[in-house]
Amino acid sequence: MNAYLATYTSDFAPPGMSRTAWVEQRRKQILGPKSIAIGVDNLRATVQGDTIVAEFEQTRRTDGAVIRTRKTLELVKAGSRWLIAKETNRF
Repeated sequence: MNAYLATYTSDFAPPGMSRTAWVEQRRKQILGPKSIAIGVDNLRATVQGDTIVAEFEQTRRTDGAVIRTRKTLELVKAGSRWLIAKETNRF
């Protein structure tokens, strides 16, 4: 879980939610199910200086449920790493 959270900037939080609430929500989503599988399709990424915008379709399977989402991630360069600074989900 710590490695997953480390892929986001330290101040990341979705609009209308505190980082603490977001971390708790993610912990439940990731650690709660007995099984979880993530698939990515139709990935498109564009580089704009020290920013990458990645768009893709995600399929998440957990304990028999299937959730399909179109995602957009904005990543920023932090030293030698790329971190997620913004995430948009469309169901």
